[in-house]
Amino acid sequence: MDDMLVGEVRTSLQVLALVATAVTGLLLRLAHRAHTRLRTLEQAHAPPLRDLPAPGNEVAVDGNAETGPDGLLTAPYSGVSCVWFRIEVWDRSPNPDTYHERIRHTLLYSRQSRTPFALRDRTGAVLCEPDRAAGDRLPLTHESFEPGEGGGGGTPHAEHVAPDSGRVFLEWAIVPGTRLLVHGTVARRDGRTVIRSTDEDTLLVSTRPAPEFRDAQRMTILFTALAFAVSLAGFVWLALT
Repeated sequence: MDDMLVGEVRTSLQVLALVATAVTGLLLRLAHRAHTRLRTLEQAHAPPLRDLPAPGNEVAVDGNAETGPDGLLTAPYSGVSCVWFRIEVWDRSPNPDTYHERIRHTLLYSRQSRTPFALRDRTGAVLCEPDRAAGDRLPLTHESFEPGEGGGGGTPHAEHVAPDSGRVFLEWAIVPGTRLLVHGTVARRDGRTVIRSTDEDTLLVSTRPAPEFRDAQRMTILFTALAFAVSLAGFVWLALT
């Protein structure tokens, strides 16, 4: 009986270790992305805006956000006057495939502006094209919740519907004057120099200075690598004992 109990415990631990390894494997994908962004950021030019390199070169520049030639935008949810925004709608609903129908979060909709905005430092200004922008630490300008059963979890029994199920509406916006780090590729558009994304990578728009952003990427790489190593070591040890 004791041997059976020990075997069951060992099997449970092996399953848990395997799950942990799989989860940290997914985290390694994040670490790979962080490593790629860190490598390209460290190799990018960091000149003042008046001295941008020739088209095709990557740059990591900072300055204050300003309106572009098309003027100010209006953020959809908050009504804030801005130069860039992103909105997301998330469904929060009970997952019938989990114990006690735990809340599942599903992204239903996302949209972000594509209108060019300007970046200015003390030497000059350049247009940034945020067609494929990845925001980092941008201000959250709206968050609201619409109660309901949600749309992603089927039709759970009424007594099991969590009180916090429904839809969440989020919005981030960059207002004029916000200090930004922009990492992208120099290009020419309609006779003007712009910074834009490439086919290989998105345009990074961050409110963190470059040294702070690089440190955050290094910490992501270190944490995920350690988590994966510990989980893998635990699974191997359980499998061999």
